[in-house]
Amino acid sequence: MTIRRQIFLFVTLLFLGVGAVGAGVAHWLETEVVRLAFDDRARGLAVTLAEFIEPADVAALKGGTPLAQTRLGAVWSRLGRWAIVQRFFLLEAGSGRVLADTAPAGTPSPGAAAWQELGSAEVRPLTLRVTADGHALLPMVARTAGGAAVVGVEISADAYLRERASIRHDMEVDALLAVVVGLAVAAVLGWLIRRPILRLGEAVDKIGAPAFSHDETGSVIREVAELGNTFGVMHSVLGETVEKGRRTLVERDTYRSEGGLAAVYRRALQPPAAWSGAGAEAAWLSVGAPSPPAFAGALALGPSGGAAFAGVDGSAGELGPTVRARAASSFLADALVRQPLAAAAAETQSLFRLKQLTVVRWQDSQLEWWRGGSEASGAATDAAAWSAGAPVALACLGGVNQDRLGLYLANFSSHPAARLLDELPPLLDADEPGVVLVLRRLATS
Repeated sequence: MTIRRQIFLFVTLLFLGVGAVGAGVAHWLETEVVRLAFDDRARGLAVTLAEFIEPADVAALKGGTPLAQTRLGAVWSRLGRWAIVQRFFLLEAGSGRVLADTAPAGTPSPGAAAWQELGSAEVRPLTLRVTADGHALLPMVARTAGGAAVVGVEISADAYLRERASIRHDMEVDALLAVVVGLAVAAVLGWLIRRPILRLGEAVDKIGAPAFSHDETGSVIREVAELGNTFGVMHSVLGETVEKGRRTLVERDTYRSEGGLAAVYRRALQPPAAWSGAGAEAAWLSVGAPSPPAFAGALALGPSGGAAFAGVDGSAGELGPTVRARAASSFLADALVRQPLAAAAAETQSLFRLKQLTVVRWQDSQLEWWRGGSEASGAATDAAAWSAGAPVALACLGGVNQDRLGLYLANFSSHPAARLLDELPPLLDADEPGVVLVLRRLATS
């Protein structure tokens, strides 16, 4: 996953989470305030009416006097004029018989469960009731003075429900805006970070070349700027090393051309050699006149495990690829100690832009193989040969020399690896430059 995608994912989820939590908390707080205000108003009306009704009013209604002919009839007409209370009803406390009800005929009354065990100082809200024309009403019941009757009022809940819906809509809009802002912030951050990283990638390709520019490695991000400075130092050191070597040889008036300097550098830093350790033996040499900027080597990674490699960078006669090949050899040897085979080899191949690279790692009878810059054919055969104790070749050669190397190993497979240094050079064609390393597993007692 790229850094830009990680930023998009993290920042967007962060804003989405913050927006959702913030919207949820704000929705709960605002809804709770509206609910408490509506509930307080309804309770206040119920308590006021309950305290206003006197035992004589209840007795008159029990005796069959119509509501309009009692003192409560005038009260109801005034409440209707203000349109605050939508319904008023009075129930006998013991039997639940309806003593008075201002609702149209056929309107259901609350069941006994709604008002039974109602405390003398309790105001109980009931379930919202929706009328035939779609209006929502909230019933509230309370006991009258002395507890002789249960009074009930219904007030309109339409405004309360609309306000709750409006709050919910505002919260959804806020959450959506948080996501949009998060996407915008992620896009800006991704753009700000992606630009210097792309410049670093371009700068890596130009290390050691005249086109390298320190301006490409600058950044307002401290870590990126430090990495860019490191690339700049690498470029400077590489350039100074090449220039110092060229200047020293020119001043000595010994080597007149870059090709001659490169040949001396290769002979001094990558001579043919033999090696043994970690339950194996190896020998390597370069081929060609002039020899190519090649490198090879082996190292122990434990008592019975190690690694070997061979690679070629650029063409013969150039000093830059020769220095880069030497640097690639040191870098790869260090990376194999710290990283898995595939990761170390792929990083070396990418960083130094090698023409060919072959790397193996072994542990007892197991052999792991990696090739870059050429086809990976033969890896399974080489692993089987290693397990059987036969020689394994890490070769970056042309077609003719590859065939001759195969004939040599097929006919002299029992020879120690060190004899390769004496026996193989006369068999190979100097017109096909390259490098070869022969590796053999030593028999264990």
